Amino acid sequence: MKGEKTMKLICDTKTVNLRLDQSEKNSMLIVGGSQAGKTFFASNFAANLITQGYQVHLIDLGDKWSHSDKERLRLAGAQIVQVNQQGIKLVFQNKKELIDCARHITNPLNIKSEGAKSVLRYKISKLAERTNRSFHFKDIISSLKSDNQETQDESEWSKKLADRLDSYGEISDIRFTVDTNAVFSSTSTIWDLSGLDETYVKISTHLLLYCLFCQQRNYFRCGSFNVSSFFEQNDLKIFVVIDEFQNLDCDRHAIIGTCLTEGQKYKLNLILITQFLTNNFSEVVISQFKQGGYRFYFRLTEEEAWNVSRQLVYEISKRKDLAQKLTHLPVGNCLMLGAHSLENRTNISEDFRIVQIEEEPNRVRRGTVYAPR
Repeated sequence: MKGEKTMKLICDTKTVNLRLDQSEKNSMLIVGGSQAGKTFFASNFAANLITQGYQVHLIDLGDKWSHSDKERLRLAGAQIVQVNQQGIKLVFQNKKELIDCARHITNPLNIKSEGAKSVLRYKISKLAERTNRSFHFKDIISSLKSDNQETQDESEWSKKLADRLDSYGEISDIRFTVDTNAVFSSTSTIWDLSGLDETYVKISTHLLLYCLFCQQRNYFRCGSFNVSSFFEQNDLKIFVVIDEFQNLDCDRHAIIGTCLTEGQKYKLNLILITQFLTNNFSEVVISQFKQGGYRFYFRLTEEEAWNVSRQLVYEISKRKDLAQKLTHLPVGNCLMLGAHSLENRTNISEDFRIVQIEEEPNRVRRGTVYAPR
């Protein structure tokens, strides 16, 4: 659009180009304090991805994004779904995918029992048979409340699950459907989860991620369902942006872990944003994040800065110097790691760099993704 601006990353007067085309690992971890420039960077980067032809899903966990941040994506072509008013329609290609939704409901509830998952899978399976494979979340709760000749253990878990799911205020309008002639999403979307109970925010996020994961996996495994032309036009890449994701289940067995470890081979990439890593996540989970691909560290606390510098620099004096820089980064500056090139050069580097985010007049260029273009 005329007058619209995009961004570039500058390191020592040189433009830094992110080379998403040179790596399978294109997920991103963005860390930094409040008002350091994280969401400004992420929203501009996401808007640019849309103009490049990629599909972007921004999951707003509830008023986490400013109007201007979301407006950038909307102007680039994203639609907005107010989930508390419009609901979510999840579309799967087969019944097995549908039944596997069970664990993406129990995980956000922090229920690890296989018995609970088994009961929920059974209820979803029976609902699929009775409703021609199309039903709502409230139907799952109603089914859990019914007594259908279950064992005592199954009956107890049915009651516990029904009571839990029925205790979080208004039930989200989530519809589950199996349709081999349709896909879940064919356009960039801002999923606004504001107005939902915190638990249903988590459940909705897990299910959205799982549905996108299934959609990408199906295309790459089969390449046969009816939207191949859409995917071919959009280079098959999907990016999902989540700010303040630290309250979600990030274990490697949960959907975020699955997307980080498996999703990228299906070109499903996460852009995860948080203020702190230390004390928010276990070392195992933090290590998992680091395998995702790109990392951007904005201004950090002293503890966080020391942890980062210790990972990147061996020599003690240089380590201290880097930690000092990370705690005093100006707004809009960050340390970045990941596949990139400088200016018009073709050689790829993964060295870390301190970069500055600058705005420039919008230029659409397909192919190489400039930072954050």
